[in-house]
Amino acid sequence: MIFKLKNIFLIFAILQLTVLTSVCQPSKSITEGSKNLPKIEYFETAAATQIKPEDLPAPFATDSALRNSKLVAQPANATLKMPKGFKI
Repeated sequence: MIFKLKNIFLIFAILQLTVLTSVCQPSKSITEGSKNLPKIEYFETAAATQIKPEDLPAPFATDSALRNSKLVAQPANATLKMPKGFKI
């Protein structure tokens, strides 16, 4: 009797995992939607950016920003810039 319950539980767990993995998969892959992937440009050194504390506004001097994310189409001239030696 206990053996049958363990088998039923195991079958139920496998079924649950199968359903969850199939439901949680994206509808199409990342590369499926765009036939033309962005061009890759490599650079030797990164551009230097410096932000000084005096350039920043005082704490709580500005309103909080809430921007929800959204999916946008890839521009026709999209370029991926990476340091030399970096591989995807």
